[in-house]
Amino acid sequence: MSKENMVEETVVEDATAEETKTSKSVKKGKAAPANDMVEIELFYDGEKYKDPVQVGLNGKMYQIQRGKKVMVPRGVAEIIANSIKQDKSTKKMIQSLTEDFEGKREQLS
Repeated sequence: MSKENMVEETVVEDATAEETKTSKSVKKGKAAPANDMVEIELFYDGEKYKDPVQVGLNGKMYQIQRGKKVMVPRGVAEIIANSIKQDKSTKKMIQSLTEDFEGKREQLS
């Protein structure tokens, strides 16, 4: 197996919430190295959001436990934050398209 194909996995057993909470420097948008450690917490509800979240950064995989606060590299926290932001944007778009469809369907009935 070549070095490029190898992936290192790190299990993070301390993470919780659908939204990621990161350190103040990430929220303020300060430029900082991606490998600085920040605290996050991923949502845990025991049903839909119960499985660990897997994130890959620079060939290294992180498995982040839900429901606990954990320290992860800043780059991992940014990936999760961007994913949550995209999920919210997609949900809004789907709602808008559904409302448009329902309105047009009403007009044709």
